[in-house]
Amino acid sequence: MNQTIKTLYQLSDNSFDSNHLNDYNLSILLSGDGFSYVVGQGQPLRIIELGSFEFIIPHNGSRILKDEQILNLFSVFVMNHPWLSKPMGRSNVWIENRYATLVPEALYDKNSLNDYLSFNTQIPQNYIQKSDYLPSMDAWNVFALSNEWEKQISLLFPSASIHHASSSFIELIIAQSRIYSSPELVFIYPHRFYFELAYLVQSKLIFYNSFSYSTQEDFIYFVLFSLEQLSLNPEIISICLMGEIDAGSPLHLILTNYLRNVNFASRDNNVVYTYIFDQIPSHYFLTIIHSLQCEL
Repeated sequence: MNQTIKTLYQLSDNSFDSNHLNDYNLSILLSGDGFSYVVGQGQPLRIIELGSFEFIIPHNGSRILKDEQILNLFSVFVMNHPWLSKPMGRSNVWIENRYATLVPEALYDKNSLNDYLSFNTQIPQNYIQKSDYLPSMDAWNVFALSNEWEKQISLLFPSASIHHASSSFIELIIAQSRIYSSPELVFIYPHRFYFELAYLVQSKLIFYNSFSYSTQEDFIYFVLFSLEQLSLNPEIISICLMGEIDAGSPLHLILTNYLRNVNFASRDNNVVYTYIFDQIPSHYFLTIIHSLQCEL
């Protein structure tokens, strides 16, 4: 199979003017499966353009080889794009992987980033450590990414800051939890090979973790195990589902088989979407859209 990129969504508001890129802010989310970008403008935030793409790469060879293939595909896409690599008002790149852990401000030492990560997970060689400060919970999200990814991102987007996607997710769910009537909420964000789960009480983050899975049975096992460890009743607790997951999909169905109160997240009422974005389900791309509002 040839290496290529599959377009999932490519939507643009009629008002977008690529001759005035300084008027817009850009967020790019990059993972091992694909990438997305969103362009926004103004206050309140108005969504101007959104694209989502999947990497089509044969599943053979080493992780390092796959990383090289991903970087090559992504770099060629950016360099051939009519405006994506050009300077904009503000640009950020968000890395999506499982190499992240939260550290309270009181315990944080910028010289100990590797120690924090190695306590929870095994970091591959040639990875570098970074951190995001999360103002909503006075903590740091310490994360790692490939050194080659960091170098290539810096070449493609010299003025962009690099953050971890879970930082935007956590800031998002804390903000979202304030609009729900339930004092206790569990947020679940499924990705292709892992999912994020967070538990909040009165808009305070009590628990956050990510879990690898390969089948829907793996997925529901870790969900139910987490609820049990948190002493949460599956018949009562409110589950808020977000991400690129559809109603009636296998993961959604197995959740509703075991949990009574499963709902999809809603868009932020303070973000302006024009009609062109109505074809996207309201719970899609919330993390990357919220990243345009993050002050990290």
